[in-house]
Amino acid sequence: MDSFNVMKEFYKNEFEIDESISKTAQIVENECRDIFAKIDEIKEYNQLKVIKAMQQNKLSDSHFAGSTGYGYGDTGRDTLTGFMLIYLRPKMQWLGFRLYQVHMPWPYAFTVI
Repeated sequence: MDSFNVMKEFYKNEFEIDESISKTAQIVENECRDIFAKIDEIKEYNQLKVIKAMQQNKLSDSHFAGSTGYGYGDTGRDTLTGFMLIYLRPKMQWLGFRLYQVHMPWPYAFTVI
């Protein structure tokens, strides 16, 4: 028995969902399959861009550790700031904003105008 039939039986038995609704759902899912595949493709491409920006800034798990809050010698804040400037600046400019780095404590290290 395939997974769709197993779920159809589960919905029918546990939630009393009519079989005609399950059939309609399957038809709609099949019609949307190409759209969902395109969304997955875009999602993967964007994820790879983020990973590349993280690699360019040598961002690692150690940069997400806690800090004193004063920002002195906080490599995590400095590295994340570089990452944000590389990754977010083009997106913000595309939306009509300008993103500048200012010397303030994280997360106020950016000014959007």
